[in-house]
Amino acid sequence: MQGSDRGFTLVEVVVVIGIMVLLMAMTLVSFPQLNERILIRKAGQQLVLDLRTAQSRAFAVRSIQCPAIVCPPTGGPRVPKGYGLRLHVGAPEYIMYADLDNSQTYNYAGGIAAPNTDVLAQTISFERGLKITSIVDAGGTPFCVGGDIDIAFATPAARMGIFCNGILAGETYIKTTITSPGVSVQTSVVSIITTGQILVQ
Repeated sequence: MQGSDRGFTLVEVVVVIGIMVLLMAMTLVSFPQLNERILIRKAGQQLVLDLRTAQSRAFAVRSIQCPAIVCPPTGGPRVPKGYGLRLHVGAPEYIMYADLDNSQTYNYAGGIAAPNTDVLAQTISFERGLKITSIVDAGGTPFCVGGDIDIAFATPAARMGIFCNGILAGETYIKTTITSPGVSVQTSVVSIITTGQILVQ
């Protein structure tokens, strides 16, 4: 009895290589969309995390280091009256601030540190052209069009307030949409409810 010396025929090898090339091509075509979905989801989760960070800082009543220009004459540690985030529709970033003047909004004298203003804790920028494209109320109506939107947490109970141009809004619920600029537009929606619920969809 003879041993089998059978191998692969040229046709079989070409068919297997063709299938592999087809699978790789399908993967490469869908990779940018997958990458965009991951990026937009990450941006929504980062906004939720930053809202929770502001809330936990307000609840913990932690002091911050205040510069002398904001807290004359010498600066030093101060206990803020709260923490918050300022959002703008169309912006590729948002800020987290410590509320020192008890306004529950970001008071900053035109972007320049000045006496008795608030302290900018952090500027958070979205990656690769992502931006906030809409903020709407519970009924789907645009909220605070063209204005400054503050989501603030007052110490010590970390009560949440939603403000439009420095005025406490009657809204108890807003939806913030973050959108990617890519060919296949992806969105992440963050729902913010003043009872403390913050969800990303």
